[in-house]
Amino acid sequence: MRAGLRYAWHSHLIHYVLLRSGAFTLASAGLLALLPVYAQSHLGLGSGGLGLLYAAFGAGAAVSALLLPRIRARIGVDGVVVAGTAAAAVALLALAFSRSPVLAAVITFVAGAGWLLCLSVCSLAAQQVLPNWVRARGLALNLTVIAGATAAGSAAWGAVANVLGVSGPSAGEASRSP
Repeated sequence: MRAGLRYAWHSHLIHYVLLRSGAFTLASAGLLALLPVYAQSHLGLGSGGLGLLYAAFGAGAAVSALLLPRIRARIGVDGVVVAGTAAAAVALLALAFSRSPVLAAVITFVAGAGWLLCLSVCSLAAQQVLPNWVRARGLALNLTVIAGATAAGSAAWGAVANVLGVSGPSAGEASRSP
């Protein structure tokens, strides 16, 4: 394990991959962390509706995984990262304005697709820059960075939501109910 960490410490290529994985995950973690608040306060959904939104996110990720080879062949690796980041960002922005559960499901589908596109390319990049003797340890480090960024991003976006509050027509109604 020490050899893997030592290699990662000195390899600038893996630094870039870890930074890209961590930055994307940190920024996009708010969607999954705040989806329950959004589903209840803006859409008036219960646990079943929230489950459908998470299922739409997962379905988007699964579909993009199936299409990834074609997408990568058409627009290249950098294009996949740009498209995935744009899809996730546009989906987050669109959710802020959506009050329709059906539209929210379509938007979370797109967010899931973008999320998987970005993180799969980051995992591929990690595999490509790591030599065989340290590849498994380097990939474990990449997954650790993703998990840590998910936790930190979820906490940070939750703190932002606590400070700024949740706005919207149904948010006020939800806070007045007993």
